[in-house]
Amino acid sequence: MSEFEFFFIVFGLLLGLTLAEIARKFTDAVVARDTVKLGVLTPMLAAFVLLDLASYWLWIWSVRDLIRIDWPTVLGGLIVALAYFFAAASVFPRREGAWPVLDDYYFKQKGLVIGGVILANIPGLLLQLSIQLPARDDVWFFVWQGMYWTPLLLLLFVRSRRANIFLLVILLLQYLLVATNALPNSEWGNSFGPNGEAARAASTKAVGAPR
Repeated sequence: MSEFEFFFIVFGLLLGLTLAEIARKFTDAVVARDTVKLGVLTPMLAAFVLLDLASYWLWIWSVRDLIRIDWPTVLGGLIVALAYFFAAASVFPRREGAWPVLDDYYFKQKGLVIGGVILANIPGLLLQLSIQLPARDDVWFFVWQGMYWTPLLLLLFVRSRRANIFLLVILLLQYLLVATNALPNSEWGNSFGPNGEAARAASTKAVGAPR
């Protein structure tokens, strides 16, 4: 058993439970659509959390050769997995029928969901930046990171329904752009790794990070 396989037994289990949690709640909300108004904000937020989790899962696979089992790795993995689980568990109401209009619930809980996603992504970003900083002229690094972090942080503060929909659309759109390779990757994303070889050797290119 490799170090990555040992690490991913627990990490992958927690991420799998997160996927199951949000899928179950999403299904319950659809089944109860006669008594609960779904709206668009909560389903969009759920879709974003799922895509963001899938992005992180692929990134972990792409840097598997860099993972070494020690306390910082284990604790960092637990923080990421638990933050994602917390975010996923907060997307939909815990009790059925407690919120007849899910858009109202969205505005009450979105801070917890977005906060969980931010907490899950910060360790990975800091790890990458500690290994290699982007060049000042690496325009696509700032485009990609700005397309992710700007709407994500703005969602914590905006109250307008239209503004929230617009920001969620940007977050969902950037995953479509990454998955289809519609825009160039950043030089930082292409060369990420202690010696630049890890990213080139990985059999799977990460969706989302590094870009």
